[in-house]
This record gives sequence, structure tokens and C-alpha cells, in this order.
Amino acid sequence: PPDAAPALGSRNWEMRFEVERPTGSEGGVLLAFGTVNNGLVAFIDGGGHLVYDHNAYSNHTVVRSPQPVPAGLCVLEVHQERVRRGPGRARLYVDGVPSGAVMIPEIPTMISPVGMDLGRNPTGVAGDYEAPFEFAGRLIRVDVATSRAFRDDEEAAIELAAAEQMQ
Repeated sequence: PPDAAPALGSRNWEMRFEVERPTGSEGGVLLAFGTVNNGLVAFIDGGGHLVYDHNAYSNHTVVRSPQPVPAGLCVLEVHQERVRRGPGRARLYVDGVPSGAVMIPEIPTMISPVGMDLGRNPTGVAGDYEAPFEFAGRLIRVDVATSRAFRDDEEAAIELAAAEQMQ
């Protein structure tokens, strides 16, 4: 349920996944939030690449690591930060090394009422796999940290700019 999941839409956040992929061929969903209509998902695709898909009302913004995730134990991270009201930026890290970034045109305030799943995605947030796309490796630990997206003065400046545009 969404009440048991962190509020991601209006906040900056960092997800950290400790995973084990013994052969390097194991793929699947690490974390999914939402549905085919609106949500986000971090997964390892069939080629072994870390992928983050931000689905804002069926408008997908995707970033994929240029190199496959190494076999064995590794730490994968997805960071998302709002750059102002509306857009944001997502970054991927593989064992602490920057591994891709993308600007997201629109980040909804509420991701989805459906909630979060770990290791699988029964609702099919991304179109790049067939749900539930269970993770075939071992998901050892998942950490999600959120922080406030804007300081009070930044929020005031954004609201003032929006009000001026309406006049």
C-alpha cells in the first residue's frame, strides 16, 4: 500500500541496492512504484544494464547504464532530484561510479496510489519487460532515503515566478 511506502513524488530521493548476480546474467526489477499509467522502476535489463524508467502519465523518461552491471556482489544506486517545480534529474551509479543521467521533463507530485514492490513489478510500470519480471539474482539490501526538494526561499521564488506568469 502507498501508506507504507516513502513519498517520492515531491521529494529528492536516493535508492541504494546491494545485489548479487553470480553469473552476471541475472536481471529483473529491483524496485517498482506505481502502474503502467504512472510510476517509476529500477531494473536490470536482459543485457545486464541498470535501467531507470520514470513514467509520468505514460510519458517515459529512461536512463540506462552504458556498461552491463558486473557479475557478483555490487551496489547500484538511482538518485532523483527536482531541479525546480516540474522537472528533475535522475542519475545512475554502479559501485559508486556515475553510470548515466537524464533530465525528466515532469515529475508528478504523487507517483501512484498503488504502492511499492521490491524484486518484482506485477503492474508493469515500464514497457521494456513483461510483468512481473522478478529479479533472478539476490537482493541483499535496499535503502531509500528522501530529502526535502526545496528550501523555503526556493519554494517562495518558484511560487512568485509562477504567479507572475499567470498575470
